[in-house]
Formats: sequence, structure tokens, C-alpha cells
Amino acid sequence: MAHSVACSSLVSPKRYDVFISFRGEDIRTGFTSHLHKALTNKGIETFIDYQLERGDGIWDSLCKAIENSYISVVVFSRHYASSTWCLKELVKIMECRKHLGLLVIPVFYNTDPSQVRYQRETYQEAFSEQERNLRNRNDESEERRWRAALAEATDLSGFDSQSRDESLLIKDIVKDVLQKLLEFGYSNTTKRLVGIEETRKHVELLLKNAQRIGIWGIGGIGKTTIAKVVTILTPHYDSVCFLENITEESKYGELAYLRGKLLEQLKQINPIGKVVGTKLTTRSLKKALIVLDGVDTLEQLEYLCEESKVLDDLPEDSRVIITTRNRCLLTNKVDEIYEVKALSPEESLKLFSLRAFREIHPKEGYEELSKRAVEYAGGIPFALNALGSYLSSSRSLDKDFWESTMRKLENSPNVEIQEVLRY
Repeated sequence: MAHSVACSSLVSPKRYDVFISFRGEDIRTGFTSHLHKALTNKGIETFIDYQLERGDGIWDSLCKAIENSYISVVVFSRHYASSTWCLKELVKIMECRKHLGLLVIPVFYNTDPSQVRYQRETYQEAFSEQERNLRNRNDESEERRWRAALAEATDLSGFDSQSRDESLLIKDIVKDVLQKLLEFGYSNTTKRLVGIEETRKHVELLLKNAQRIGIWGIGGIGKTTIAKVVTILTPHYDSVCFLENITEESKYGELAYLRGKLLEQLKQINPIGKVVGTKLTTRSLKKALIVLDGVDTLEQLEYLCEESKVLDDLPEDSRVIITTRNRCLLTNKVDEIYEVKALSPEESLKLFSLRAFREIHPKEGYEELSKRAVEYAGGIPFALNALGSYLSSSRSLDKDFWESTMRKLENSPNVEIQEVLRY
């Protein structure tokens, strides 16, 4: 069974799947951090304010992040309205909902929705203080925008934390976000792919009938991308444990850390499981997807799996995916092997064009140059992306630049591309 998959971030105009709005002093190290982790564990690209680049204009960066997201989860904590930044952020979010189609999910964390909508209790206190500040600046119109945004947001369907287990609340929020991404086809990971639908169907079919599968292919072919797509498009798993780039991490002596991370995540998935010494029994583990990405030696695989027993004592509803360039290590370790092959010339040209021209076909006058680039890349998605990105760096699309670049590559191959192709 062999299929190809290509990746291009230019298909999707959005950078983030989810933008989280919250008041840091209330819930940064608690609820919000747990929500952020749960979203990212599902492969959902999530923006949170500590991702801001040092030196960036904070407000401009926040606005760009909101505009470049598909969904905003707004966490209304007790003192959310005490922050002018939060209120300005909310106004921006509701404007993007109106003009850009941003989906908004309100979460009322330890506060009643009516308190937010009608500015009662802590929200009333916060607005009293805000009003004094605004009057001093003669800017009462700002207050009206804040109140309107709060009222509009509370009209939307969301989640109320009162009398709810926090872990179950987060699980429901993640499920709702994932459902919306799938329903509207918004997810960055699925939007940026060429030919992913057929690939996804075949991998899911394998997972229905096999507990352990291997995804095998040469470097840059899309193995990790396929594994990430599966984590997003299979919401029926309760949890996903994704250990990425294991071979690279092993070069820096991080295998012990990764093994500890695997055991820790399995404990979170299976809190009632028994730990004997450092070993974890997985007998009660249910519906977990464990991805061991970039494993290229048997020693790596055995070291990671020795204590967790995920290859020997896997619960019936759980699955393991191993991605590797080394088919031999999959022998007697997996039930099925999925081979990823190079893209067809047609798929390659489409992917390259998306990267270089932001269109599915080459621009007029660049057909032959594009075909040379595609032929050079050999159907490898990484090489096609790298070439398309480099060539498009000439903003004027100077043909002399393209011609010169292709001659150099054909006579003296690009080191970064060859590093991938040599495996």
C-alpha cells in the first residue's frame, strides 16, 4: 500500500487554528495552560500570548494573531474585565467574527454568564474603575464598545465551568474546537496538504484493523505530516501521545527525557493504572493514539518502549504509529506497514506552484523553469517546498534569478535539500 502526501502552508491563509483570550493573572498557570496543552496535544495549532516574539509591538502582534486564527476561545474569568487589554482584545475578536468569519467560543470560568453580559459583581466593579479612567481621557465611546462586545459574546453558545469537573470541561472544549475545525475544513494541517484525503482514508482503514502500524518512506516524504493529520482527523481517541523527531532528539541525549515523557503521558491517560517501580501497566488504557515519530534504530524503539510496554501489552482500543526511514526495524514490531511514495509529476507541480506562486499552476512564462524545479526535487514534498520558497524569495519573480538558481542547483546540489534526499 503506497501513497503520497504533500504539504504547503500557502494553501491556508491562516496561521493558527485557535487563539485563546484570557486574563493571565487569573488563570495563566492553571486552567489556560491545561487547555492550551490539551489543544496542542490534539495537533491543533494554538496561539497563546506568551508566544509573542520579544520586541514585537504587543498590540499589533495580538491583532495579527487574532486575524490569522480560525477560532477564538474567550475565557471569561472573574476579573477578565479588570484588564483593559482583555477588553480591547475582545472588541477585536468580535470585529473579526463580523468581518472575517472568526468563530468565537466563550468559556465562563468560575463566573456566571449573566455577570458578564450585564456587568454585575466583579464585572460591575471593574467597569466602575474603567469608567473613571475613560472619563479622564474623554473616551466614553470605548466603554460602549466594550459593553457591546461582552453582550455579543455572551449570546454565543459556549461553556460554563460551574459545577463541572475541570478536566471534563477541557475535554469538551477541545472536542468542540476539533469538531468545528473538521466541520468547516479550517484546520491548518488539512488545509495545507495536497492529496491528503486518500492518504487519510487508507491510514484510518489500517488503524481500524491493526493495533500497530508503521509509516515508512525516505526523508522529506511526509511521514510526520501524515501522522499529525491522523491525530487531528481521528477525534474518537481520548488522548494522543506524540513523540516527534526521535532520531534527532537522540543525538542530543534526549531519549531518557522522551521515555519519561511517554510514561508521564500514559499515566495521565490512565490515572488508575498501576505503577510498579518505574513501570506502568497499561491494562486500563483506553482509546489512546501513541505516535513514535522518526525512529530509525531498533535500539531507540526498544529503549522507549521497554518500560511502557506499548508494543507488547497494548489495550484493545488503543493504537501505535511508528514513522521511520528504516523498514527493517518494523519487522515483528507492527501489524501493517504503510509506504509513502514520491508525488506524481502533476501533484509535484501543483505543490511547487502553491509555494512559489500561491496558485495551483505556474505563472505564465515560468512553465519550463517550474518543470525543471519539479524534476530536480524528484517528487519529495520537502524539496518542493524548499525550492518553491527559495525561488519565490525574489519578490519580482526575476527570471534571471530563477535561471541562475536552477543552473547552480543542477550543477552543485543545494546542501539542505541533498541532506534530506541522501537517505
